[in-house]
Amino acid sequence: MYPTPTVARPHLGLDGDGTPDANDDDIDGDGIPNSEDAFPEDSGEDADLDGDGVGDNADDDADGDGIPASEDQDDFDA
Repeated sequence: MYPTPTVARPHLGLDGDGTPDANDDDIDGDGIPNSEDAFPEDSGEDADLDGDGVGDNADDDADGDGIPASEDQDDFDA
């Protein structure tokens, strides 16, 4: 079986809440307003502490201090 293709439904918005994205204060429906969300179209990410373009949840070095999260005692403090 092939995966079902994603079909754009602009009348539902990205998060499917029925509010068109152009009028939606939280496009991805993660509870973080677009104006405060570093990734307003990704419900799994909302911050990028080190500004490297990789969301903190997926970033192995969220604070950008060069120490991988697995070895860093506080990965949110450079």
